[in-house]
Amino acid sequence: MRVGQYRELAPESGGEADKRSVHIGMANYQDASLTDLPGAANDANIMASRFKAKGFEPERRIDVGVAEMREVIAGGLEGLGRDDHLIVTYSGHGYASSALGVTGVDTKSHEEAPVYRWDEFVALARMALGRAVHIQIVIDACHAGNA
Repeated sequence: MRVGQYRELAPESGGEADKRSVHIGMANYQDASLTDLPGAANDANIMASRFKAKGFEPERRIDVGVAEMREVIAGGLEGLGRDDHLIVTYSGHGYASSALGVTGVDTKSHEEAPVYRWDEFVALARMALGRAVHIQIVIDACHAGNA
């Protein structure tokens, strides 16, 4: 399998798998010390389009706060079960201060700031695997500058 390919997995039940995707792009930050990332919105738009073409129901969010990010990611898993699929993509700043994670538009630099923490991604993956949901989480983020 090459990068950019998605292998179809047939559900064990023989029925049609539910395929959902959540795409988050953080382009414009409220904190002026955090560099805006205009390409992040484009990333989310492209990923949503590509997964829709593969039969997924995409949910796309651009420039949202951490609370909304938590809602939309948890909502993607809601109601999924054995052999269903969930893809989560994030493009934006990473955060490596008080906690490892990714930022929302409401994240502030060098503070106890709201972030979607790495352990939240791990908990999401564990919940999905506990339901036998196929999950993939793709994070395009780095810790650069003030984030």
